[in-house]
Amino acid sequence: LEKYYDKYLAGTSGKVLYETDLVGKELEKGTMYYVPATDGLNVKTTIDYEIQAIAESAMADAFETYSPASAQCIVLDPSTFEVLAMVNYPGYDLNDVPRDDNDLLNALSRNNLVSDIYEPGSTFKIVSLATALEDGVADENTVYDAPGSMEIGNADVVNFDGNSYGRLTLAQATELSANTAFGQLGVEMGADALVAGAEDFGFNKDIEFALTLYTSLMPDPDDMTEWETAWAAAGENVGENKTASHPSPNGPQATVLEMALVGSAIANDGTIMQPYLVDGIYNANGERSFTAQPTKLMQAVSETTAGRVRDVLVGVVNNGTGTDAAIDGVQVAGKTGTAEKVDGNDSWFVGMAPADDPRVVVALIIEDGEEGVGAQKAQNVLKTALEVQGLL
Repeated sequence: LEKYYDKYLAGTSGKVLYETDLVGKELEKGTMYYVPATDGLNVKTTIDYEIQAIAESAMADAFETYSPASAQCIVLDPSTFEVLAMVNYPGYDLNDVPRDDNDLLNALSRNNLVSDIYEPGSTFKIVSLATALEDGVADENTVYDAPGSMEIGNADVVNFDGNSYGRLTLAQATELSANTAFGQLGVEMGADALVAGAEDFGFNKDIEFALTLYTSLMPDPDDMTEWETAWAAAGENVGENKTASHPSPNGPQATVLEMALVGSAIANDGTIMQPYLVDGIYNANGERSFTAQPTKLMQAVSETTAGRVRDVLVGVVNNGTGTDAAIDGVQVAGKTGTAEKVDGNDSWFVGMAPADDPRVVVALIIEDGEEGVGAQKAQNVLKTALEVQGLL
């Protein structure tokens, strides 16, 4: 952030200049003049201290409990898309790092929230659900068989832990995060529609941000088999223990910030705003020279579709896999995610509150975390953010 705003932060020293002729020869004595020094400007971030502190505590606790590779959390105001908290854990004390160890310095200072992409797991089902509702492919009451395993595209799609759910509506399949139901939904939509829907949420697009933001990815639909499309709709790629080989990615891959944008779009009636991290710039006298203005970036889905998706996500927290995110006195909407890997799973959660008029959105990932831990940690962050805003 300091690097991005260096032209504002850095002052200039005073200096004496001499007027010269066209060939650079100094003119007569007395033609010198003084350029006064200028103070650097102050940059004020959008970070809220209380929300940042509780997010850091939640990620630190997750790290100490589960020893993940990292734990990351971002909090957005969905009406403006200003960043209220941004946490990468573990952190580091620069005083403990040898200043000549550039490799270590670069590794430690990496901001995983924006510079790493992950398999989003079942949090991507928010995108699949919204796309299906927007395109009229299915509705909340469309019924699917949801056995523990189902052959789709000549290969198996399986539910987490092989759980079998019988017949479910699409809303219930979202609550229970049934991969086999979403696999069928993905095939009904088709690869072209699924990828287009994801792109409407910001995948495959370069989004400007004060920190270098990696592009979240979707496969080329022409590369996708029916089986891969089924897994992609469930939020899983077909790399590692599942196999695919083509030039484009093997499924959805997202930064944590991208999934925060997905949640914020649903919270903000389908509109994605330009995310920002600086609220204002001030001179040395405290006078404001720049004020951030919320700006619309794109329309992911209609207001009606966003409201329908929120209603389904309320069911996830009330009746499904996200009950650990529930808060007394306020309705939370959200989606858990477990991105399955060969060497452990990543625990995700994307949530918003209050569900009927969201004022805060949280997205987090705990690498190698146990199932459900994402919802547990998100609850603390959501609750604090609502308290700061006087809503609890």
